[in-house]
Amino acid sequence: MARVSKAQGHLLRVVFHDQSSSETSFANQLTQLKVLLNSLGKAGALFISHVDRLYLLGMLYGNNLILLNPVGVTQGQALYTVLSDIKQQSLVEELYVSNALITQEKQSSHAGPILAELMLHYSQLNKEDFELA
Repeated sequence: MARVSKAQGHLLRVVFHDQSSSETSFANQLTQLKVLLNSLGKAGALFISHVDRLYLLGMLYGNNLILLNPVGVTQGQALYTVLSDIKQQSLVEELYVSNALITQEKQSSHAGPILAELMLHYSQLNKEDFELA
């Protein structure tokens, strides 16, 4: 996990390493992010991650995780295996995956700029905007 921003605010912004080993697995990086949030007293984080050829924006707030894929693809067994592992390890209570198409790019590898823009946009929201009804 690499820290992206020292900006003051209620959300930490990070980028996860590729999941090439058990130390850098998505579940392990999510666990480490939760430890970091706890130690910094932050309520949540925004992160960019790469899972099974998909680039995702993650929003972790409390025990809720939202994953956005700007190209709208949520297919692939590896992604669902990762999500299943997260739930089985009780890393989050609620898990949401968006398949809303928000870019005309067909390949997830071209999603970097839109993910960075989404991260900047969501990081400017107020804490109350993240409270679940």
